[in-house]
Parts: sequence; C-alpha cells; structure tokens
Amino acid sequence: MKNKTFIRPVLIVALAAVVCLYCAPWVFADVVGVEVDIRPNHLSLSTDAKPYINGHAWLPEGYDPADITECSLEVDDETVDAKKVKVCLNDPQQAVALFDRAAVCAILSNAGAKGNVELTMTMVMADGTIFYGSDTIKVGR
Repeated sequence: MKNKTFIRPVLIVALAAVVCLYCAPWVFADVVGVEVDIRPNHLSLSTDAKPYINGHAWLPEGYDPADITECSLEVDDETVDAKKVKVCLNDPQQAVALFDRAAVCAILSNAGAKGNVELTMTMVMADGTIFYGSDTIKVGR
C-alpha cells in the first residue's frame, strides 16, 4: 500500500515537469517593449478610405521582422490578427503589419469609442520572444 501512495505523487510531479518543459518557451519567453506607430493617426469610423490600418514597430538589433510568426492588435480588450507582416524596405529593423480596418472599426464602433484610444500591437518571434508596444490614435464618427 505504501508504494501506491508514493508512486502517485511522483507521477503527478513528472507529468507537471513535462507540461512545464512543453510550455517553457511561451511561459518564460522574453517580453520586450518596443516603439509602435499606428497609422492613420486619426480614424473615422464612418469612412472606408483604405482597407488596412498599419502598425509599424521598430525591433531591437539582432531581430529580423521576417521572423515574426504572430502579430495582433488589441482593440478595446479584443484582438485583431494581422493580415500580413512585412519588413519595411527603408528600415530593415522595422516591421509593418496590416490589420483589417473594417474589423478594427467594428470593435471601436460597438464600444462607442471616440476621442483618444490606445491600441496595443503584439508580435511573437520564431524564438518565442514577444515584442509589444502601444500607440494612441484619435477616433471620430
């Protein structure tokens, strides 16, 4: 009977260790704040001027924007995934993400947002490093 009560906690600890090793790249990933610029700076919810909202982020030396595996924009506690992420031709450390303007406008409209609104852009690199930054835009109707 003693062996069974000893084996059960050991199995639980071993299982927890395996789960931690599997999750380790995400749980213990570096999280780094970067400069972000969301464009346009003034967003009219009633106009369909362009199909995308652009998010520009400047990554530190040693990181390549081409290694971004996930990119999203947090809008009023909801997330919009980037349609595309590319490297800026003029600045190889700058990532440019394209977000669906209609999706962002729908979230802002449903929230009744107007005036200054903070948006947060998050990028996950292939090595698990997470970059994030916020910018404030002006929202009008």
